[in-house]
Amino acid sequence: MITKRFTHRIVKCQRCHKKLRLPIKFGKTLRVECSGCGLVFDVSYKISDGLFKWIGLSLAFLILGLFLALLATNKNHKIPLSPEREAPVIEII
Repeated sequence: MITKRFTHRIVKCQRCHKKLRLPIKFGKTLRVECSGCGLVFDVSYKISDGLFKWIGLSLAFLILGLFLALLATNKNHKIPLSPEREAPVIEII
């Protein structure tokens, strides 16, 4: 599942190198105790600029795609502005 992929992160203990699965809490510092050796250490996460750029680019492409799809549908379904009428006949004598 995509939602579970970004909620936790695997971090190795600095002393025994055991893998620990920790929740991601942006802007907070977590105090973690290794279950293998008992070492206590702090883990903090920061939001990188690359994440904001990726989100901005994906939104830009989404909006561009929607705009192009709207243009494509308008070309296929033209709505006449006025009903077609026959041109008046003018007789010149």
